[in-house]
Amino acid sequence: MTRTFIPKKEEIQALQITQIIFDDSDLVSLKARVRNNNQIQEMDLLLSFVQFNDMLRFTGSVGEDLQLEISDKLDSNDKNLYVIDLHDKNVVFTTVKLNVSLLTEEDENTYVVDDLNPLSFLQQAKNLKKNIRDFEMGKLEQNKMLKSELLRIAKMYRYYKGLLTLNINELEARKHAGLENDKLFQLAFIANH
Repeated sequence: MTRTFIPKKEEIQALQITQIIFDDSDLVSLKARVRNNNQIQEMDLLLSFVQFNDMLRFTGSVGEDLQLEISDKLDSNDKNLYVIDLHDKNVVFTTVKLNVSLLTEEDENTYVVDDLNPLSFLQQAKNLKKNIRDFEMGKLEQNKMLKSELLRIAKMYRYYKGLLTLNINELEARKHAGLENDKLFQLAFIANH
């Protein structure tokens, strides 16, 4: 009786890409540090060019910069393997969720991307502290706008809580604090804690 390989499935919600390798085929290989089951590990990821472009599209300006670099490599007409080394850059993707599975049972380090989806703003906010800790995004000078927005939203939540202590009903307190939108209210709650 032959053994059937059942691939191990994982979900990745944050990764730091250290190297991109591609050629004129449809596959892209990424060397990355990922948070997998709340542990940081080195991982090789294989995905199609379409998936890779989707991932770059979901990641805003970081993805746009990488797309330009890839475009420049392709315009060079060098038919060899293209390698983009990102060790000296802090290229962290925190806006996309990757569902991956183990490529072979012999190599526990190489995974294939089954599908990917953008993370909701709420999930991104929940992951923010872990991402800052795990991927050295703690240099918040680079993210001043994000930090100031989170502080502003947390302040709105504290104002809402203050209004509740003055015996103002919850709906009125949310209205006066600018937290009528349920998603914004959830985000404010998370930002405050």
